[in-house]
Amino acid sequence: MKIDLTGVDDCKNLSTASQKNGVPNPTFVQCFSVAWSKIQKDVANLSTLGDKYDTLADANTVSGKILFDRIIKDWVAIQQAMANGGAAVYTQSFLSDLTQFIAFAQAVAATASSSNLAALNKAAAAVAK
Repeated sequence: MKIDLTGVDDCKNLSTASQKNGVPNPTFVQCFSVAWSKIQKDVANLSTLGDKYDTLADANTVSGKILFDRIIKDWVAIQQAMANGGAAVYTQSFLSDLTQFIAFAQAVAATASSSNLAALNKAAAAVAK
């Protein structure tokens, strides 16, 4: 993105030399302020877009692979317990993991829904303008 600062007096003849007292040069501060005001809205829109994406992408912090691995491990334990004539003591864990896996799958489906993707595309297009 190009920022036209040619009409801003404080942006003409800026020096990159360090100030001896460490205080920012007032003309640089004014020029930066004008430049920032020209891009601030776009930066805010990008930040909002990033936040929306993060919210959608991080709808669930447990991965499907981890949950699936737990389900398989629980199922194997249930089968072993039953083969040894014992009670299926891992049933509750199996059902809990299965429920979490279903919730994860639903979160992924919601995140990838056409309305959510359309909202992200619309936000991205607005930022690109």
